[in-house]
Amino acid sequence: HGFETVLAENDLVFTDYSEIAQIDYKPFQPLSPVAEASPTLYLGFEDSFPNEEVQVYVQLREESGVRDPLVGAERSGTGVVVAWEYWNGRVWQNLFPEDETRGFLQSGFLRFIGPIDFRKCKRFDQSLFYIRARLEMGGYVEPPRILRVLLNSVYASNVATFGETIVGSSEGTPGQSFRL
Repeated sequence: HGFETVLAENDLVFTDYSEIAQIDYKPFQPLSPVAEASPTLYLGFEDSFPNEEVQVYVQLREESGVRDPLVGAERSGTGVVVAWEYWNGRVWQNLFPEDETRGFLQSGFLRFIGPIDFRKCKRFDQSLFYIRARLEMGGYVEPPRILRVLLNSVYASNVATFGETIVGSSEGTPGQSFRL
């Protein structure tokens, strides 16, 4: 009695083995080794980055309860190390970013120079320019939760400037205060 459907899921890619499973004594490999040995975040882009500074802002959900495992890391020897990498056509290379998130412990910018040898890679059934963040060492009490990832963002402040406005005048004595 044969199966009607035989599906396998490996690395978030589904493969239909229904036809081959109907053939007696025809071997097939439904389970493939997973490429990642550690938790990995992939960010895929349609276009390559220019060979200049790129800024990616990662906003975390602050109330997610992420605990800083670096506190006390000097004593325990543990901590979070996140490796940021890009695909060069043969291997994953270190992106060498400036990571203000400190491994997804806080919101902040990821700054790096767009690599010259950045190549497309087929992951999750899509051929894109991928960068990845791979947990290389350590762990989290609670996993970080990302609200959004913004490309080429900058810090900005919404302020109003009032030029040539006299706030008050001073007599030059200490401890004076002025009301606005």
